[in-house]
Amino acid sequence: MPTDIELMRRVQHLEHENHRLKQFGITALVLIAGVLAMGQARPARTIEAEVFLLRDVDGNVKAKLDVKDGLTKLTFLDRAGHERVALTSAEDSAALEMKDEKGRLGATMEAGVSKDGMSSTIAAGAPLIGPMAGPCVVMQASEVSTSLRICDKGGHQVWEAPSGRESIRK
Repeated sequence: MPTDIELMRRVQHLEHENHRLKQFGITALVLIAGVLAMGQARPARTIEAEVFLLRDVDGNVKAKLDVKDGLTKLTFLDRAGHERVALTSAEDSAALEMKDEKGRLGATMEAGVSKDGMSSTIAAGAPLIGPMAGPCVVMQASEVSTSLRICDKGGHQVWEAPSGRESIRK
């Protein structure tokens, strides 16, 4: 039968081994958790497409981002799916267009490069272009001239205030 001293030594030895096993177990768990956490890290993602559609909860398209023939266009649609607002960007110009419920251009802002250098146009009216042109106000500015035009109900110019030298001499 073992003596008390031998039993104490055995208990101490077992406690020491148990302590080492606990340390090893904790270290192994930390390493496994670290490997799993690194495996769960989300890699950087890139989504590529020629057209992106943004839909509401009912599945209706509310916005569209499109690239076609060098023109990038972000379009916002109304409940009926008609284009209401469009932001376009091309190599030498950018524009913002706002349309009515029938798709007629009501207001636009455009900036770009023309034969006269940089130019910009702000126009408001209902509608601005097409066979049903109506009353509108058009402001244009470039590096060489500016103008303000007012059109009547039929879309005919009724007043213009040019500021370019060529326009003033006419």
